[in-house]
Amino acid sequence: MLDIAQSHNVTLVLSLWNGALLRDEFECAVFRDDAALNAFIEHALAPLAIKLRAHPALAMWEIVNEPEGMLNLDVVPSGIGNPCTDLKPLLQCAGPHNQPGWNRREGSNCSVSMQRLQRFVNRQAAALKSFDGSHLVTVGAWSHCSVSAAAEGFSYFSDACLRLAGGEDAGTLDVWQLHSYPDKAAPWRFGEAEPVNKPASFYVTNPKLRKPVLIGEVSNRWDTLPDPTAAKVKYSTSIGDTSSNTSSTAAAAAA
Repeated sequence: MLDIAQSHNVTLVLSLWNGALLRDEFECAVFRDDAALNAFIEHALAPLAIKLRAHPALAMWEIVNEPEGMLNLDVVPSGIGNPCTDLKPLLQCAGPHNQPGWNRREGSNCSVSMQRLQRFVNRQAAALKSFDGSHLVTVGAWSHCSVSAAAEGFSYFSDACLRLAGGEDAGTLDVWQLHSYPDKAAPWRFGEAEPVNKPASFYVTNPKLRKPVLIGEVSNRWDTLPDPTAAKVKYSTSIGDTSSNTSSTAAAAAA
């Protein structure tokens, strides 16, 4: 895959896990159990990172895509003494039509706490930086609600939260990544806090959370193939440049 990308002068962000659609109990064990996570890092992640770290088509590591889909909402910690596990800001920010934890609602038994997700990310981020010090590390957050407090959410994958959950000082993210889709209840429009309507600086008002911001996914529809021209018009209009290339605009990062 990387060789094909290189032949087309394309670089790739490699996603290791897909939390949005994880159904397999064997894979779920890596999220739930430290022994399984350690085995994955030693026998799978380390060899993979070492083998691919010099490939010119590798742009960045994405530890997991949309981990919020795996959240267990049956027990919502109060967050007393640890705001990193308090899910109330996340649920309030997401709104009634876009709640996390959809794996359980779709019949999967694979769900974990926020603390386990944070530990999962922290341990793998530290391992990747140990085996490959040349590439950035990110997580494909399903919404700005789990990345920033700017719209009543919270930065659940901040350096402090990841270190608290996993104990690895190096296990932090280098880039915030947001996914942007229209409001399910009003699919003809994006929410006011969506990245198509806000500059990157909106999400990083706290200097301690200041990182580049990447729009990893964007579409003007939820459940059908997107109309690429509509996305281009939206982005071009928002930045006042109708000649802009959609992909380069979506990938623009700001500190």
